[in-house]
Amino acid sequence: MICLPEDCRMAGIVNEVWSTPGENGIEKYGCIHAGSMGDGARAMLVEEGASFRFNFVGYSHFDTLTKYHAAVHSEVTNPNNYAAWAFEPYPQEWADLQSSEGIDADRYPEDPPRVEVDP
Repeated sequence: MICLPEDCRMAGIVNEVWSTPGENGIEKYGCIHAGSMGDGARAMLVEEGASFRFNFVGYSHFDTLTKYHAAVHSEVTNPNNYAAWAFEPYPQEWADLQSSEGIDADRYPEDPPRVEVDP
């Protein structure tokens, strides 16, 4: 099933955006799922000296990356660059797992804040 959040009931997944110091003082950003689904990536980010920036809710891989790229890179995500699976809703089981870990998607914004990035 391919649909957008406004078209059908979809499970909201909380995501985290992190930044790490990059070359020439330019920060690099990454987006991972909150909770245990992101534990492995989060551990690597922390080891690299990353800082947590903000949370937001996404409903599919495409929705999440569209919001992430708009907030961090000021880019418009081209849907033609994604396979059909990227538009499928996140599984309800993922939302249930986050909920069981005390992560409630209703408590987080759907639209992330815009990050000011120095050129």
